[in-house]
Amino acid sequence: MSAPSVWLPKEFSFLSGYATPVRRRRFLVPMQAIADDSGCKGQGPVIVMAGLIGHAEWWADFSDRWDACLNEAPTIRYFKFYEAAHRKGQFAGFSKQARDNKMLSLVQTLDERHPFSVLHVTVNIAEHEKAIAHVFPRRDKRLFPAHGAEQSPYFDAYTSFVEAACVHLWRQGERDQFDFIVDVHPSLGRRAKEWYPAVHAAMPEPFRSIMPAEPIPKDDERFLPLQAADLIAGIQRDANTPPLGTEFAWLADRFTNVKPSPMCAYHGTQYFVDLTRRVDAMRKAGPPPSNIMHAILQIPGVPTRRGE
Repeated sequence: MSAPSVWLPKEFSFLSGYATPVRRRRFLVPMQAIADDSGCKGQGPVIVMAGLIGHAEWWADFSDRWDACLNEAPTIRYFKFYEAAHRKGQFAGFSKQARDNKMLSLVQTLDERHPFSVLHVTVNIAEHEKAIAHVFPRRDKRLFPAHGAEQSPYFDAYTSFVEAACVHLWRQGERDQFDFIVDVHPSLGRRAKEWYPAVHAAMPEPFRSIMPAEPIPKDDERFLPLQAADLIAGIQRDANTPPLGTEFAWLADRFTNVKPSPMCAYHGTQYFVDLTRRVDAMRKAGPPPSNIMHAILQIPGVPTRRGE
């Protein structure tokens, strides 16, 4: 009897503990953020957390075709939306038309074969900062002295994105854990890992049951699904960032097979009005559950005693 075939594409070694049929259909959610090292300040009016939801088998097939597209003339080694938008890095020396043609080819590669679901959360930074003074007054800031997590629009987008991914998958009938892939960005990747236990503890059931134990860090120049997530994040941020607001809108119109999740969200004025009301109600109800507080206190830099 011949040995069963093993399906484990390059860069997908984190699936090695599963049987081939399971690893093929396991959902992967690569996520990228448009943000800077300081936690999004100075990066324009919004921060976008974006990704795509699809089976591992789809992502493996996508990766081969994306790699082939990168290597078609004019060749680029990897894709980053920022470099494409500003014609820097891999896009240095490209004419605007050549840049647009390359981006269109990549969009078509992403869209042509598998019905990935697009998921993005967009946070209006100005509205976020106006709400923070009330939602997290100074007396509460002792919980996050090192990172200021609760004050960061990145943290808002991150927690909302993870929750949206869980709800999306649960509503479509998924009951197994998915894998959450993040970039190994020296700042954002570290925060995503450090904050995740608190996000996990705060997630209500039954959605928490399908959350992975922790995010998987990957190099976005090697793990190609993260480049697709960066493309989606860039298009969404561009649509909310004047004066570039219409420069890449035509790319969004080229998607026909890849569809947005109903869990996509924009955090603007009304969202933060509603958030303020919910936080006020929670404060009246008493302190958060002990499991959430325990997870918060595991974040590096969070004090374990008042005054530390």
